[in-house]
Amino acid sequence: MNVSKQKASATVNWNWSPFSAIKPSEIKQQADAILMRQNNADVIVEPVYEIQRRGLFRGGTVTVTGYPATFTNFRPMTENEELNLYKSRICNTSETKVVRPGSFGGLKWFSKLIGR
Repeated sequence: MNVSKQKASATVNWNWSPFSAIKPSEIKQQADAILMRQNNADVIVEPVYEIQRRGLFRGGTVTVTGYPATFTNFRPMTENEELNLYKSRICNTSETKVVRPGSFGGLKWFSKLIGR
């Protein structure tokens, strides 16, 4: 990966509208896209977002600052890399536990936890 030694930034302005909900995450994505397009980059390394609101019902700005980078040396995955990726997914998913809301069963889980 080639990472630029100089930081770059891009700013996106948005205006409030009663007819559409504006999410900060969408504005951040727009800022990312503008910064990558301006610098012909594939990714932004260490992005920092500054969100400024102009007030209630007035919109604001989002500025992203980071190091533009491009991917280099694309190549097919080797068998060893594929095996390591498969192993890492198996190991990580076996340690993940899914907890559904409301599945605690009152305080039963707590009494089991403390051994009562």
